[in-house]
Amino acid sequence: MTDNLVIIGIDLGSEKIVISKWEGVTPNFLKPSIESRFQGSATYTTSFQFNEKSILDNELKFPERVIHHVCQWLGNRRPSIIKGKECVNGCFDCEHFGEVRIEVILSMMIKSYLDELKIDKIDQMVISVPYTFGFLERKQINEAMSLIGFNDVVIIGEDVASSVSYLFNMYCIKILEIPGFIKPLVLLDVGSSHTFCQLCIFDRNKILLVSRRSIEFGGQNIDEELRALVMNKIKELDDDDVKEFMEENGGDEKKMKRLESKVQQSLIKLKTLFCNGGVNEGTLNIDLSSEVTAVVEVTIEDMNKVMSKILEETKRVIEEVIEEGKDKMKSMDIENKIQEVCIIGSSGRISLYRTLIERIGLTPLMVLDNETCNSCGACCVAKKLSISSDDIEKYQSDTNPEESQKVHSIKFFYIDRWIEKGEFQINGQEYPENSFLFRN
Repeated sequence: MTDNLVIIGIDLGSEKIVISKWEGVTPNFLKPSIESRFQGSATYTTSFQFNEKSILDNELKFPERVIHHVCQWLGNRRPSIIKGKECVNGCFDCEHFGEVRIEVILSMMIKSYLDELKIDKIDQMVISVPYTFGFLERKQINEAMSLIGFNDVVIIGEDVASSVSYLFNMYCIKILEIPGFIKPLVLLDVGSSHTFCQLCIFDRNKILLVSRRSIEFGGQNIDEELRALVMNKIKELDDDDVKEFMEENGGDEKKMKRLESKVQQSLIKLKTLFCNGGVNEGTLNIDLSSEVTAVVEVTIEDMNKVMSKILEETKRVIEEVIEEGKDKMKSMDIENKIQEVCIIGSSGRISLYRTLIERIGLTPLMVLDNETCNSCGACCVAKKLSISSDDIEKYQSDTNPEESQKVHSIKFFYIDRWIEKGEFQINGQEYPENSFLFRN
């Protein structure tokens, strides 16, 4: 292995692009990350005008404005129209220079981000993508990376990234032999656009991916429901000052957006408050102006009504994953009980799901940072791929600690996974006809 290899893991999400870089014996999260909204600003935007100036001069200096839409357009599952510009077959028809492909915009975003981080050389790169991403999305990501000079990019799903991240954080921080154990664990990743759930079995240095599900709602849906709840309560308040403010400004789109942003900032308090047992109501103070404050009371009944559908659907998915996992574990003569769920998500989201996990009779764990989890997992896979057999031979005969850092216990993990019936399509036909265990 050449000294000072640059090893990178990227998590491509619908809300953020996060990069981790291997340094010493661990992956380190690099700041800034690209986010889909302005942080700390009273207002935010979710769209931009597709023209020569916005793409080349303006928006890519602030790529957080476009990432959500770019990730949504990958695969073109949902044709989108933003300010009159329609995405057709992955392309936009722009005013001055014809069609612009999504791959081009994505490559420019990542290039601007790498430039900001002063990364101009990468020896090994692995990208983590949502579990729902198929062949077309992965092909577009590969093409985007090749446009900026990266032709040997490995793309993995979030199922692999999150399970590797758990293994690393729990057992591989130091260069030690991974202890013998067989541990079934549910990983629940509450992302911004979707929720991903899987059952893994950790057996020494082997990860077995047993059962997986993805549902198309996540933190954004939760926030939309809660934001609408609080906004409606503000409109219904029996307060003359609040009524006057809403009558005068209700038709002002900018002021209402600013108010929605203030409500958004208060939601984490709301979500955290109701995760504590015995809390039946909470109060939010939201400044409508320098002179007017709306005092909003939210009850546990309000929260249950808003969250019931989302939590019940999540509960159903967790139980499906566990039941399917039990059947497969039985076929492999694994009798260990499934007792724990590791929740990955923001603090506000975790607080809402903790009670649900306990209600199912399982123990919630919060051992993975939601911001860095998948980029860390991707970086660990990149590290594994960068270690050669020559490095291992030198490591086995060399006691120099600095040389030993070149080889890491993460090198020796491997992944087996169940391939589900019809998981792939070949010439329009679903394959395989029946599920089977693929051994690495």
